Amino acid sequence: LKQKARYQSGILIIEDWESFLPEDIKQYAKKNLRLEYRVEKMTVGGERDIWPLEVRSWGMN
Repeated sequence: LKQKARYQSGILIIEDWESFLPEDIKQYAKKNLRLEYRVEKMTVGGERDIWPLEVRSWGMN
């Protein structure tokens, strides 16, 4: 992640459904960034439009 190299700390929000975020970045984040929060079933556009969301961080204690 270029942004991770640019900043000492930060957060990354990952939606685990039809994401615009490339799969390799999601996998890197899951292996290397700290999981701060996860929602299993975030309702976005109604009852049928539900997906997981994660907030991951680096450089924060």
